[in-house]
Amino acid sequence: MTDAIMTDATMTTATTAVAEPGVTVRLEIDGTGHALEAPLCASLLDVLDEAGAPVPAGCRAGNCGSCVVLLDASPVPACLVPAGRADGAAVATARTAADPALVARLAAAGATQCGYCSPGLVVALSHALRVAPAALAHPDAVRERLVGHLCRCTGYAAIVSAVVATAAAMADAEAEAGRPPLAGTDTTLDRP
Repeated sequence: MTDAIMTDATMTTATTAVAEPGVTVRLEIDGTGHALEAPLCASLLDVLDEAGAPVPAGCRAGNCGSCVVLLDASPVPACLVPAGRADGAAVATARTAADPALVARLAAAGATQCGYCSPGLVVALSHALRVAPAALAHPDAVRERLVGHLCRCTGYAAIVSAVVATAAAMADAEAEAGRPPLAGTDTTLDRP
């Protein structure tokens, strides 16, 4: 609530604190349990920030992909998930959801320049590679998976080639192990 106060010839604004209803969010972040108080209007991104989790806040509108995390093993933009929806959930950030082989290939290809988009990209692409590596064997399939992830530094070519190389290596490892590759699995982002 805001009250206008007139003093002499100046007008100042005084803000009266109004207690906002909140919710206790109990969740696991990267394997560690947390119980945090959050306003009802808070997003999962706000809760992760309060917990000190390493998730960048980009657009806060679900358009850039920098805040993608795994919520109960499904990729979601944390800025669009209401905090209450995360109650009782397991959240994995890039710290625990990243595929080490993908991270190494991205680094070797020079696909991470400023690094701001990297956590969300790595989480989403690592998930897609775990679920269906064969589905990312073609550059066009990788580009399709990058929809919703903005990277202003790389131009995406190095990212695409690193993902295709990782998918090929995973497919080769599956073939050597005698397991058929997973194909056709939907690995798109879940929208709340």
